[in-house]
Amino acid sequence: MKVGDNKSIGDGASTSFWYETWLGDIPFNTRFKRLVRLECNLEVSVKDKLSWDGNKCSANLEWTRTPTGRANGELQELTELLKSVKFNADVSDSWIWKASQNGKFTTKKLTTLINEKTMSASQSVKGTLSNKLVPKKVKIFIWRARKGRIPVRTELDKLGIDFHSVRCPLCDDDIESVEHSLLSCKKVYDVW
Repeated sequence: MKVGDNKSIGDGASTSFWYETWLGDIPFNTRFKRLVRLECNLEVSVKDKLSWDGNKCSANLEWTRTPTGRANGELQELTELLKSVKFNADVSDSWIWKASQNGKFTTKKLTTLINEKTMSASQSVKGTLSNKLVPKKVKIFIWRARKGRIPVRTELDKLGIDFHSVRCPLCDDDIESVEHSLLSCKKVYDVW
């Protein structure tokens, strides 16, 4: 049964009651912070924490002290949430992949997503190259960047030019590639 955004609950045995998003939008340890401070056993699965009596679900909560004030309000909210929980003891818990409509991971869907992202970036570049208002120097630069013809250290190293290092001389965080030099270098980013 698909309950939360990240986990599909079956028998509840492999899902953390407090630390995983299995019911609602955020994990219980974030949503019910006061209750977490009072709970004796935080490392427990959904299966071990919940019990079903007919159609009614209840939590086996163990407190260091009785919840009062705002913690009691959180307890009431948690109790109300748990009323909607049902589980299937015959099915194991499973992860839900948000990028797919059915929640199942497939390499085909991942490939499609990657192609959509890379194709949209290259299509915008093609539009720039055919735009008559863009100066010729800019078009040549974009064309050279796409072909890997910008004289960065990784490209020069491929041509046999020796450097003591192919790391970026500006930030020294990564190798100096076309992508790094134009997009991800912290020092260059400030210029852009």
